[in-house]
Amino acid sequence: MRPVRIELEGFGPYRKRQVVDLEGADLFVITGPTGSGKTTLLDAITFALYGRVHRLGSRRIEEMRHPEAERMWVSLTFQVDGRVYRVEREVGRRREVRVAEHLGERWQIWDVRGRNLEGSLERILGMDYDTFVRTVLLPQGEFDRFLRRDKGSERRKILDHLFGLDVLQDMRTKASERKGNLESRIAALEAELESLKEATPEALEQVRNRMGQVKKALEAKTSELKKVQDVRDHFRALLALYGEKARLQEELSRLMEAEPALLGDKERAELSQRARELVDLLAEKEKAEALLKELKEADAQLEEERDALARELDLAELERLEGLWAQRAYLRSLHDLLGKAGEKPALHPEASPWEEEDEAALREVLEELPRMEKARELKEKLVRQEKELSEVEAGLQQTRMALVQTLQAEVEELEERLGHLERHLGELGVARFRHLLRPGEPCPLCLTPVQALPPALEEGKEKELEGERKQVETQLARKRVELERLLTLVGQEVPPAKVGVVAALEKEETRLARQADELRVAVGSLKKALADLEVEDLDLEEEFRRLGQEKHRLALSLAHHLAQVLGGKNLKDFMTWLEERLRHLRGQKKRLEELEEGRRELREELGLVLARLEEKVRALEQAWKDNPDLPRDGKALRALLLDEAEEKRALEDWEKHRDHVLRVEGALESLEARLQELAPLPETPPTQEDLEALEKRLEDLSQEIGELSQELGELRGELVNLEGEVKRRVGLEEDLRERRRQFRIWEALTSDLQQRAFPEWLHRRLQRALLVRANEILHQLSSGRYSLRVREESGLEYEVYDAWTGVHRSAHTLSGGESFLASLALALALSEELARRKLEAFFLDEGFGTLDGETLEVVAQALEGLGRQNRMIGVITHVESLAQRFPMRLRVRKGRGESVVEWVD
Repeated sequence: MRPVRIELEGFGPYRKRQVVDLEGADLFVITGPTGSGKTTLLDAITFALYGRVHRLGSRRIEEMRHPEAERMWVSLTFQVDGRVYRVEREVGRRREVRVAEHLGERWQIWDVRGRNLEGSLERILGMDYDTFVRTVLLPQGEFDRFLRRDKGSERRKILDHLFGLDVLQDMRTKASERKGNLESRIAALEAELESLKEATPEALEQVRNRMGQVKKALEAKTSELKKVQDVRDHFRALLALYGEKARLQEELSRLMEAEPALLGDKERAELSQRARELVDLLAEKEKAEALLKELKEADAQLEEERDALARELDLAELERLEGLWAQRAYLRSLHDLLGKAGEKPALHPEASPWEEEDEAALREVLEELPRMEKARELKEKLVRQEKELSEVEAGLQQTRMALVQTLQAEVEELEERLGHLERHLGELGVARFRHLLRPGEPCPLCLTPVQALPPALEEGKEKELEGERKQVETQLARKRVELERLLTLVGQEVPPAKVGVVAALEKEETRLARQADELRVAVGSLKKALADLEVEDLDLEEEFRRLGQEKHRLALSLAHHLAQVLGGKNLKDFMTWLEERLRHLRGQKKRLEELEEGRRELREELGLVLARLEEKVRALEQAWKDNPDLPRDGKALRALLLDEAEEKRALEDWEKHRDHVLRVEGALESLEARLQELAPLPETPPTQEDLEALEKRLEDLSQEIGELSQELGELRGELVNLEGEVKRRVGLEEDLRERRRQFRIWEALTSDLQQRAFPEWLHRRLQRALLVRANEILHQLSSGRYSLRVREESGLEYEVYDAWTGVHRSAHTLSGGESFLASLALALALSEELARRKLEAFFLDEGFGTLDGETLEVVAQALEGLGRQNRMIGVITHVESLAQRFPMRLRVRKGRGESVVEWVD
């Protein structure tokens, strides 16, 4: 795990949001005053990842919130195995944890909450909280004690603490419990096997032999039953077929007796059908002839009405009025336009002809006239406002000059008063030293002889004069500022004058200045309004007169034109007349079109009726030709007709009769075929007595088979139970062997744990593995000089081998720098063992203040060497000489009530 970015707000001493960018920070130092919040940056990492702080745990985490912050929030961006994650944790009005993974150019937020979220974080990091604070945040103090502790029992406790070997006592308890459980289980298995001693392979063989005998007897009886059933079924089928054959033969005989009468009825019905076809054709021919006559008479009437209406309708007038109606909106707009021009429709022979383009010209004139009128009014108002502004500005200038003269006099008076006060204060200052002066002796301040003692200083007088002086200075400064402002506004020298009434002058100056500003705004607005009207280059009076003449000319032309169109009527009456007249003419035209359409449809129908009549005549001739036996007289044909219901019934009865005969004959043929399928047939048909004898034999066989089946089922159940018991016995015997084997193992493990054999072996194994990795690291840190070994016979006491001297010596003989290197090597080795991966980052929060200069140099070189191994190393220290050796420095500044963190060069 390698941190990339830390953000925190309201956490510890950091009230405002702080951002620490660790991108590219391989080796850096964190510096700052005591209590400024250096270690709090490491606390922020554990809080973000695990919700805990090493110094407080998780339940007192609220104590880390800044007293002036509403919430405590930390965001940590970190990298694991090339993947980037961000975890945010907040405690305040709400508690919330959010985790996201950086995918491409976006952050994918995890949809996980609660304990599942915490567990997922631990799986990504590959370590829980305890392992993290023992590896990433290196416990240097513990390893120095571990290296130089006198007693082996103390080192063993440290290993137990760091490796979590405290569980060995729990293991002894659990091993003893497991041994007791196995003992109980073995006794239970032995008792259950005793109850299954009758479940043997020999008993199984006896049951299987009896089952074989019963199966053979059952198969024989079943075969016999099948044969008897076949004979019984054959006899039953023959009896049924012979009975059905006799019934069908009797039914066919009855049908043949009734056939002649039904055939006669059928022939009469067919003759009636052919005669009915001819009668229908005759009726349709007569109907078509009557309809043809009626249509010819209707056509003559329509033609007469159409001719009369065509003579009455004036299509030219209709066309002219339609044109006026289409332009009714245009006429209204012209009428409205004339009203806006102040005229009414009237004949004016002297008026010029009205042209289409005159409408636009008149509208433009009507729009332009109000603009010219408004421009005239604005120009007059502008002249008045400019004159008033000039008068106000002149009065303002005179007022300001008077105010300047008055202020100059007041300033001179205040300056004179201030000088008087300062002289008086100077005299009082000498009086303060009256007790040091002696007539005739030198003054201790100026060394001149004292002629006479100054008067005694009145109590409180100096303070009173000092207050008055400050008040005069304040008034003088204000007056000078105001005088400077007015001189700038007046812009000329002002001769002195007597003091006037300043308050009245200032009030008048303010009023006139406000009035001048208002007039300038008004003048500006009027000029802008005139500019918007775009009339700067026009002679307004001349333009207004020209527009009035043009309006009069165009209005007279339009009034004459509308009077001609409306024919002396007003617009409303003309429109009413036009609408009524058009309605009448349109009605006549529509009726004429309807008559034309009616004649066209009538003539089409005449053609269709004529064609239909010719078709009926041809069909009638063909029908007589096809039925020469039928009379050509209609009356004789109608005499052959039967009632339609009677005709239909006779034909249906014949069809039913023939269908019935065919079904019976078909059934007889099918019956004969089925009898042939049952061949060979007996010489004499079977009787009911033969069938009953077969049924009795079948009943006896079924009873015998049932008894054998029941016995076989009982044997099968007995076999299943016995097989289960035998299988159960085999499983129990195998389980018993396994339990006895496990018992021997747990018995030995319990003995080992109780006699300290296994803990002792585990401690030595961990110690050796730890030393192998620690010596690899120490070899790099000390340039191959030092290595460690353990004297196990002395209770896990450490020795150091110095390759430069070739001597083994106790770890107690190491100097401060040497001890730091050895302790650091042990710490890194144990960190990697606990994390079970190469660590990408670790932090040292260790006090280096007690180390001498030489040791600090060794420590600095060691840390610089580690920084070149592609790891992030962060060190917290107060030692400035050590901090300066680091390429990157993160400084924490302590302010009033909060701290700030920043990178420094």
